[in-house]
Amino acid sequence: MRKLGVVSVSLALLLSSFVAALAGHPEAEKALRTGNYARAKSEYEKLAEQGDARAQAQLGLMYARGQGVATNHGKAAELLRRAAEQGDAEGALGLGMAYGDGHMSPPDKAQAAKWFRVAADKNHPRAAYLLANMLLKGDGIAKNPEEGMDYMSHARQGKEMDAILFQRNQLDALGDQLKVRFEGGFGDSLEMAARITGPASKQDGAPAQRKFVERLYPGWQNYKQSLLPHGSKSFDAFEMTSPNGERQTVYFDVTHWYKQ
Repeated sequence: MRKLGVVSVSLALLLSSFVAALAGHPEAEKALRTGNYARAKSEYEKLAEQGDARAQAQLGLMYARGQGVATNHGKAAELLRRAAEQGDAEGALGLGMAYGDGHMSPPDKAQAAKWFRVAADKNHPRAAYLLANMLLKGDGIAKNPEEGMDYMSHARQGKEMDAILFQRNQLDALGDQLKVRFEGGFGDSLEMAARITGPASKQDGAPAQRKFVERLYPGWQNYKQSLLPHGSKSFDAFEMTSPNGERQTVYFDVTHWYKQ
C-alpha cells in the first residue's frame, strides 16, 4: 500500500507539472508575439526549469536573437541543446543553425547537419530545406543529391517558401531544356496536379512527365502508372516508392491531351 501511495503522489505531481506547462505556454507565446519580452522570458524560464523542451527552445531563441535580453550565444546554445536532446524540433533547428552560423566554437557543419536532420525527421520544413541544401552541395557533409532532393520535397510539401522556389526554378530550367512548360502544382494531389503544355499529344508529353518525376524524386522507382478519370478531367497517376520504402503518387492533369 505504501508503494502505491508513493506512485500516486508521483503521478499527481507529474500531472500537476504537465497542467502547469500547458497553462504557461499560451501566456508566454502571447507575450512573445506582442513584444512583451520580459513577461515571455519570465514564463519560459519557469517552464524551462521544469524541463519543458518547448520552453527551453523558445528561451534559447530569445537569447540568440537578443529579444528582451542581451544576446548570449553561449546561453542560447545551452538551452537549445537541452531542448534538442529531448527531441524538440525548434531546439534542434536552432542548435543546427548555431553550429552552421559560426556561433559555436568552433563551427561544425557536420553537427549542424546532424541537428537539422533531427528537426527535419520531425517534419520541420525549414530544417528539411537547410539539410537538403547541405546534401545537394556537399556542404560540410557527404554530397547526396538523391537524399537532398527527398528532403527538399518534404520541405516544399511543408510550405517552406525557399524550397518551393528552388523546385519551381528547377522545373522551369528543365522545361526550357525540353521545350515544354510545367504548369499548375507539383503533382502532390489531384488538386495540385502538374500540367505539361507544349507537346501536342500524350505520346510527346510522356517523356516530359518522366523527366519531371526524375528531377523531383531522383532514385525513386515508378512501380505503377495509370490513367485516372476524375469528374470531367483525366489524370496520369505515377505511383512511386523511395529507396527506403516511402510511397508517393504524382499526378499530371492530361485532360488537354484528350480534348484536341
